Amino acid sequence: MSERTHLKVDTSQVPDAGSTESLRNLGGQDTPSTREKKRRWRKKLLYLVAAKQFLEQKKLQPLGWKAGSMALVKSTWLNWLFLFVVILPFVQGREGARFAFGSIALLPLATLLGDVTEKVAYHTTDTIGGLLNATFGNATEVIVSIFAMRLGLIDVVQSSLLGSVLSNMLLVLGTAFVAAGMKKKVAKFNRLAASANTSLLLVVVLAIAVPAVLSASQEIEKPELKAFSHGVAVIMLLLYGLYLFFQLSSHAYIFEDDEDASPKSPSARARGEAGFQQVVLAAAHANRLPPFDGSYPELEEDDDDEFVLAPNVAIAWLALLTLLISLLSKVICDAIEGAALAWNLPRAFVGFVLLPIVGNAAEHATAIGMAYREKLDLAIAVALGSSTQIALFVIPLMVVVGWVLPGLDNDMTLDFPPFETTVTMLSVIIVAFQVQVGEATYLSGLVLVVAYVIIALSFVYLHRKVEMIPVPGDPVRRALRGSVF
Repeated sequence: MSERTHLKVDTSQVPDAGSTESLRNLGGQDTPSTREKKRRWRKKLLYLVAAKQFLEQKKLQPLGWKAGSMALVKSTWLNWLFLFVVILPFVQGREGARFAFGSIALLPLATLLGDVTEKVAYHTTDTIGGLLNATFGNATEVIVSIFAMRLGLIDVVQSSLLGSVLSNMLLVLGTAFVAAGMKKKVAKFNRLAASANTSLLLVVVLAIAVPAVLSASQEIEKPELKAFSHGVAVIMLLLYGLYLFFQLSSHAYIFEDDEDASPKSPSARARGEAGFQQVVLAAAHANRLPPFDGSYPELEEDDDDEFVLAPNVAIAWLALLTLLISLLSKVICDAIEGAALAWNLPRAFVGFVLLPIVGNAAEHATAIGMAYREKLDLAIAVALGSSTQIALFVIPLMVVVGWVLPGLDNDMTLDFPPFETTVTMLSVIIVAFQVQVGEATYLSGLVLVVAYVIIALSFVYLHRKVEMIPVPGDPVRRALRGSVF
């Protein structure tokens, strides 16, 4: 599906590198072993640079509706899980089964939504693409939260949002550290990028801890607490916008997967890369290495699943997936209470543990796979990046949605339950300590995983007396039981 362009190396444009004999004398004692090491090293450098140019010249033809849809459906075996949706009409009245099958069917939709968002971003600039990924990457959580708010399930919304933050921050990051520790005894990562995320998470913890303390001390009235939450939510959204500018524009080099990342200008970086390329090609020319033609087996990537959708096809799929996720979110939210009763579990456990794991399953698998393939920086970007997006964007967005949308002027504030606020604060502190060293081992990963298990188990025994909050959306709740599914 991709058109390859063979790259020829024009050695006539390379400055004279000297003879092979002169290059041999650069490294000290001339032995067959050292000559072989030099030859392998120079050849590796040549192909690394040439492969980079080759991949940049590779052209992908956008696929139309039929071919693009088939490629998208066949992109992962998880898509077959959507077939569980056909079971929903046959389990009417069995809320536990409806919640389970609806959650399973939601998994591939959440995965496809992230993939299609990237296909749309392919046709835009880096900044717009980053904004699209940041916005639609959490669309599942946003849609589920809005429907839960219409049903008055404010405690479930608050628990599920903090649960998403903690599952990414403790479970996913911890498992990624364990996977990286299985490949290397000590795996290094970009400490500066990770610290930027944990600093923002600490600000979010402060934003939810202050209302909790004020509410517990009974030194603030409920209307004042709402007004305070609305103001802080707007500030958090502005901070999130500044974070995107920091990550995508002003300090993008910090978040690059590059050990030598530094604040160089683009022109300086280009000159440095060009100079490095000339040195490598000169060494290859001196050693009579063949030109790179795109067939070097060690650098060939398995890109059978790589494809680009036409803009109209990608946007159509984005709208379709959003609609399907909305329909399934109705089913899942409407079945939460019944599922908790059927499984004899607290509603807080369903919101804090089950919903986040379902909504972030694809990200979990991606981060763990990247860490095992020794791409720990990418795994941390997925885990901590998702936590930061939910904490700094989705949580204040839900507060604003409950404030401005008609019929949703309810108790969705930043006054989260004290227990969830406390465990979130302690978890962020633990993660901040772990990422400060810039190194990961399997033990540091197990620390995070065990912390998450302890918190998850505590919700099994958390029996909180909560009632359905009456909101103008109650008629919607009655209508949902007779909806499509």
